[in-house]
Amino acid sequence: MENTHNKNLATYVIIAINVIVWGILMIMGNTQSAEFMYNHGAMSAYGALVEHEYWRFFTSNFLHFTPEHLLNNMLLLAVAGSYVEPELGHIRFVVVYVLSGILGSVSSCMYMVYKASYSVSAGASGAIFGVVGALLYLILIHKGRFSGIKLKGMLLSVFLMLFVGITSQGVDNAAHIGGFVIGFIVALITGIRRKQRED
Repeated sequence: MENTHNKNLATYVIIAINVIVWGILMIMGNTQSAEFMYNHGAMSAYGALVEHEYWRFFTSNFLHFTPEHLLNNMLLLAVAGSYVEPELGHIRFVVVYVLSGILGSVSSCMYMVYKASYSVSAGASGAIFGVVGALLYLILIHKGRFSGIKLKGMLLSVFLMLFVGITSQGVDNAAHIGGFVIGFIVALITGIRRKQRED
């Protein structure tokens, strides 16, 4: 029987990467500086669309401004990942995480363009909300209850997370919503393909 650590291997690796990247950047300079973070891969509509630095859609997901920013995201990833990864498997979990992060960044960029904003954003929350979206999918296909989590409780948790983001300043809500939707869709699509192969 596969132990819990092996089942959550991808989650632990992603957390380690985020922590290592933050530690390196903290040593190199000021991670709370928008200019410093921009120069090291943070998300910016100007950088992505004007300078054609499309890699920012990916790299921004591994950058964090403060220790609290990093800690909050990694705790949520550890919890959500502990439910989702064992069910999806390592590869599908990574696909959900990466695509949610990238397309969450795209959503953030689109919102920046809409608001004519020159802000700089970073963080794994778009990808993590994708994992939460995948968890919602798992609850739905298990008839409203999965690993002790009920649908009503899950929906309330998602609502509260989004509400806190919307009512707080400096939170990239577009990335959260975009990541959540993409995570749900990717889990749905990969789940359908998996079922087709099994049938």
